[in-house]
Amino acid sequence: MRLIFTLLSFFVFETVLSLSLRTASATALPAAQLGVPVEVPAWRNALSEALVQSGISEIINYNLPLAESKFDSLIALEPDRPEGYFYKSACYFWRYLLGEKQKDYDRFTELSETSVLKSDAFIAAVAENAKAKALGTYFLAEARLEQAFAQGRAKSYISAGINANRSKGLYADALKLDPDFTDAGKGLGLFEFFGTLVPSSVKWLAGMFGYGGDREKGLEMIAAARDKSRYSQTESRYYLAMIQFLFYKNNAAAEKDLLLLSAARPQSTLLNYSIGLFYYQTKQTDKAKLYLTKAAGDALRDAGNAFAAYAMFRLADVDFRLCNFSDAKKNFLLYRTAANFEIYHAQTAYRLGLCYEFSGDRTTAVLYYQQAQAKTENLDELYSQRRAKLLITAPLSQAAKTIYLGRNHFDAGNYAAALLALEPLAEKSMTDAAPDALTDDERAELFYRLARCYDESLAPEKAVKFYQAAFQTPAKQERMFAPFSRFYLAKLYMQQKKYDLALSEFDKASRYVSYDYDKGLQRDLILEQEKLERLRAKP
Repeated sequence: MRLIFTLLSFFVFETVLSLSLRTASATALPAAQLGVPVEVPAWRNALSEALVQSGISEIINYNLPLAESKFDSLIALEPDRPEGYFYKSACYFWRYLLGEKQKDYDRFTELSETSVLKSDAFIAAVAENAKAKALGTYFLAEARLEQAFAQGRAKSYISAGINANRSKGLYADALKLDPDFTDAGKGLGLFEFFGTLVPSSVKWLAGMFGYGGDREKGLEMIAAARDKSRYSQTESRYYLAMIQFLFYKNNAAAEKDLLLLSAARPQSTLLNYSIGLFYYQTKQTDKAKLYLTKAAGDALRDAGNAFAAYAMFRLADVDFRLCNFSDAKKNFLLYRTAANFEIYHAQTAYRLGLCYEFSGDRTTAVLYYQQAQAKTENLDELYSQRRAKLLITAPLSQAAKTIYLGRNHFDAGNYAAALLALEPLAEKSMTDAAPDALTDDERAELFYRLARCYDESLAPEKAVKFYQAAFQTPAKQERMFAPFSRFYLAKLYMQQKKYDLALSEFDKASRYVSYDYDKGLQRDLILEQEKLERLRAKP
């Protein structure tokens, strides 16, 4: 059940918060069309339509106090309709999802149950009107889905799975009642899309719970909501942009849509953070800092603005990538003062320790390494905690520092600097001059980092050599470098139209177990192997 919930909650947790760039083949989405929103039952008050749309905009802006006040006004005008109750609960859903405070979870639970009751009552009152009943069913589905996400965050996995399954059925029911109700198609489309990314090893389990799907159908349904839904046009455009970015690596399309959304809402913390994250992931550090600074500044407007706090963390991480350890240290400490959310707790302490260690202050570095305790199941947290524990017992060797600097340069897109740091170390490690200078784990990482640099620098022969060296090195702790090396080697072979070699490496990559970030790689393997099958099938 927990695995199924994790799959369904992938979009909320990883699209907004994760920093793992997913890669896959480029898939074209249906072109945006100028659509007319579907009809819904008439409002009692002429101000209500504008009020609900304005409130939704404030949620997207992440101005939750103002959004909540608008929905309170909507409830006063339309006490029998579901919109105001659902969107008011959504304000606390986002507060809890990002901040994980118990008081927000309790308030969300209370308001969400009220939303469910109001939707049920609305459905009963309009039982003879299919379009009106579809509206109530849609908001009931939305409430159940948000309950599932929040319960999953609170580790109530059985309840989360039950509500996710209810939600999927309710979206389908709403579409049966009103096939033109594309808002409901957005919800069902998300299930269709993510249901196709279940690893083959657990597809039988997914089938038992009714999860599966048609990826292209899902994209079409979300695109239809983007074009002509009443409540979720902006939301659906955002989803599609992030899917293109995170899954299909269609960066041009994703950037275009994100910037269009931002042009309409330049003060949106969510959009500024997301664009900053996009540029961070695509190694455009100047642009990343520009948008993340905008998002982080919103903490001055609202101290409880979680996206602003996350932007502070990411700003610090940009400086860390650039090896500006003094500025990174200041920004990490600022983030700690502003929020210090559990989801980044170990990462922050670990990076602070590294900042001090690279600055020559080993004593303070150890104090921060000792604070790197993971309180969530975030993979980045667990990795940071493990690495910090190792560094408590022994300082970074000069070789380890060199590898880390090379990694930072690569992550910042400065491949020449990365190679300048890593190549001399690799030459020594592959000779007998200093056979004991590097551990097997360090050698595996060194070879992997070099291979990635050569791959991105369009030096395929060298990339192949070091990918092979990485997975042939018997690493103990850092076992992820072997499967990831085979994965990227397979992609390189696929670009060279060496399809049999690519197939062999994808297959070998899929057989590794128990390594860091395995689920992310398994998702990527599904998409890349599908792309390979299409290429092999071409005449």
